[in-house]
Amino acid sequence: DETQAPQNHKKLVAFTVKEGSVIKIDKLLFQGRYSRSPEKYEKLFMKNASDIIRQKLYYKNDLDQAVGFFVQELQNEGYLLAQVISTRVSYNAAKDRVNVTINLDEGLQTSVKSLVFENTKAFDKALLEKTVDIKIGEPLRLSKIENSIKALKNLYKEKGYLEMMVLNEKQDLVRYNEDNSQATLVYRIFEGPQVRVVSIVVEGLRVTKEFVVRYELDFKEGDLLTPNKIEESISRLQRSGYFSSVDIRTLEEKTEVANRTVII
Repeated sequence: DETQAPQNHKKLVAFTVKEGSVIKIDKLLFQGRYSRSPEKYEKLFMKNASDIIRQKLYYKNDLDQAVGFFVQELQNEGYLLAQVISTRVSYNAAKDRVNVTINLDEGLQTSVKSLVFENTKAFDKALLEKTVDIKIGEPLRLSKIENSIKALKNLYKEKGYLEMMVLNEKQDLVRYNEDNSQATLVYRIFEGPQVRVVSIVVEGLRVTKEFVVRYELDFKEGDLLTPNKIEESISRLQRSGYFSSVDIRTLEEKTEVANRTVII
């Protein structure tokens, strides 16, 4: 409602609000094809749900979001074909409580059949298997696959393999059998050269002496070059306060050359 206020060119705006009842979730009900107890599914459902849903308060947008996260959690536990067929909300007579029924088709749980590492020479299979931290026979978890790729890259790059890549990390890394009950993980690896510092070139100095730069470096001629050594060297140079910007790269980056010139 708008009324003219005593002051010129001003209005008084009044809102009359009817809040209605706070709608609470009375029960989460699961039906369809699934293998575990409803209590375990409710715990999994609430794991990534919003605070509103965790407080058992009904808000449709948050409920829909929680359903999506619930399906992702099932897929991360190896139920790759899991899906929620439908969600039904039933009100009580007072319209202040609801039952939420989730129609679930869990599907088969996919397990890891084997691990394959292609084109590898730098490390033996036992170390690579330990690095990816995925065991034969365990449920296939999509989140663990992402972590395994990061772990492999860290292993190689901290040993100087700066150009290392997992060539099929975006596609074809997981290969399923006919009924999707088992999966083989095939890591197609490009190792690249093990990079060693053969010389160091410092550019861009006008006032500061080169020995000041070299003193702050975390590597010297003859050392293996790793991302950590590069980042630590950049950090030290920046903290020194002498430089407006610092960049470290190799002259032969993206090549098969192992002994490289480092440009500072």
